[in-house]
Formats: sequence, C-alpha cells, structure tokens
Amino acid sequence: MSLSTYADMKSAILARRGSLCECGCGKPGEDLHHCFIHHIRRKGKTKYQELNDPRNLILVNHHEHINRKFDTREWRKRFWRIQCDRYGEASMLEWLNSLPVKLQYRKDWL
Repeated sequence: MSLSTYADMKSAILARRGSLCECGCGKPGEDLHHCFIHHIRRKGKTKYQELNDPRNLILVNHHEHINRKFDTREWRKRFWRIQCDRYGEASMLEWLNSLPVKLQYRKDWL
C-alpha cells in the first residue's frame, strides 16, 4: 500500500480495522504504533518507508502509546499473532524479509 501521508494511512487503517485500540483494552485507538520495528527519522524525514507498511502498524490508545506500553517483546509477540491472522503469516514473513538487512536484527518476537 503506498499511501501518500500518515493521515491517509491512518484513515485507511481506521476504515478497515475500526476505531478501537488493538491491544484489547476497549479504549479508542488514536495512534498508529510501529509495532515490530520503530519508525526511524533523520532530519525530520522518514528514513525507511517500508516501516510504514500496514503490516508494521497497529492502532493503539494515545495515552498507552506515549507511555511506551507496547515497546516490549511480549507486545510484539502478541501483535505478531494479530497481524498474522489479519494478513497471513506468509505475507508477514515476506514483509519482514524484504527489509534492509540492517533492520532485520529486530526479530526477537518470532
């Protein structure tokens, strides 16, 4: 999916997945969280566009997001199961293996 802006990506994900936090807390999901490999910016610009793939994005509650609740191996494992159910394990592995080698070191949830 090549959506032009973060807002477009967020709108598309909200339309497909609904508006609740995907951790299961029942709260509104206001933020897109890079659930496996975090967004990397250099001088305000996205360094790796492939990290903005919907397979790496989970809709989460803003308060829990800014408090870094989801930045653990356990949450990555949980989100991996959610995304595999949504996109299929083959598609998830295809995305993961398509990343530049320097980003593939972050596979601690598999």
